[in-house]
Amino acid sequence: MGYKTDTKNFFRRNRSVLVMGSIALAIAISAEIVAGHAFADAMNDKRSGIATIFCCSAAMKGYIFCSMGSRLGTSMHIGTFQVSFKKGSILRSNVEAAMALTLDFSLLIGVAGWVISKMFSTSNEGMEVYIFISILGGLLSGAIVVIFNILVAYIGHIMDWNVDDITVPIIAAVGDIATIMMIRIAMLASKKISYLHTCSICMVFSVIMICITLKIISSQIENETKRIVKQSFLVLVACILFGIIVGTITERWTEDISSKSIIYVLLPAFLNEGNALSGMLTSRFGSMFHLGMLKPTIMPSKKVRESFITTCMLAAVSLPYMGMISLVNIQYLIPCTSLITIILLAGFIVVAAVIFISYYIAVTAIKFKFDPDDCCIPVASSFIDVIATATLIIVYTIISHE
Repeated sequence: MGYKTDTKNFFRRNRSVLVMGSIALAIAISAEIVAGHAFADAMNDKRSGIATIFCCSAAMKGYIFCSMGSRLGTSMHIGTFQVSFKKGSILRSNVEAAMALTLDFSLLIGVAGWVISKMFSTSNEGMEVYIFISILGGLLSGAIVVIFNILVAYIGHIMDWNVDDITVPIIAAVGDIATIMMIRIAMLASKKISYLHTCSICMVFSVIMICITLKIISSQIENETKRIVKQSFLVLVACILFGIIVGTITERWTEDISSKSIIYVLLPAFLNEGNALSGMLTSRFGSMFHLGMLKPTIMPSKKVRESFITTCMLAAVSLPYMGMISLVNIQYLIPCTSLITIILLAGFIVVAAVIFISYYIAVTAIKFKFDPDDCCIPVASSFIDVIATATLIIVYTIISHE
């Protein structure tokens, strides 16, 4: 009788997480399969280093804007959130910081893509082309994602939703689609614009970005925008290295796989699944910490273990759904049983990594007095991206015998 009561209480306590989370993941997975087709098409571009720009840019949108969503969710929990763009407001500070970071890291990602192209190919493309593609794609996609982030926060606030359960999967999916589409547009534009115009655009944007960042950091007034940029910058620099690893793995490990388009189609959805589950967990941990409900202990508390169970339940619903929707899109490329086996086996390996990494990164952040909302999502997602990419390719290679 006690077991039945406890089970009933568990579902009553976590009904919102399970229902809203499942819906958000289903929407995100459906969108990511579309993004996967666009990614597979874009990877036909023979320029080496393009995968690095795609993977780093998409990941960076997730890191920056999902962290923004996490901060807005925490502000709703503690009662400081207002739908206002007044100077110094929570919403405006987060938008300013997110766009400044997006512009800064678009420049760095462009340089990284060019470096990778020189390391692994004899490409004659100059650095300015990669920077142009990254900055233009980053600026356009960043504008789209920030609008969606504001909409999710506004609707969540009006409807009294727990945005920790929906922000990460939806914003990550929107970020991936927007990034892939906008970088594709930037790639096409780079072929139409002259060398002089490309260099001029890159110079102007680079100067503007540096000036904006220096103005924010050198401000004498300690405000939320400055705090976010300062706390996030070094963390995101480290995260770019993981994005480069993901891009390199994607580009180099799939060279000898004949049906590599399967991996390209699945990869955005697969990465989103891992990042969404990790982001939902770390967002919840951030809110719990600010509310005084989370202590940095080596052994997880009962409340934390309950979050682990809900994560496994969400995965148990969303991974089969990913398998079903993938069958509709790429069944002609691979046997159905092989596809489902790949998704479920690789998926649950990643879920185990998500649970372990998310909790201990949150604990580490709290112990070193970092705000979990600023650093947990980018750091956890960086590890998850590498693990998920490598796991998907390895499991696919073993099961398909390539």
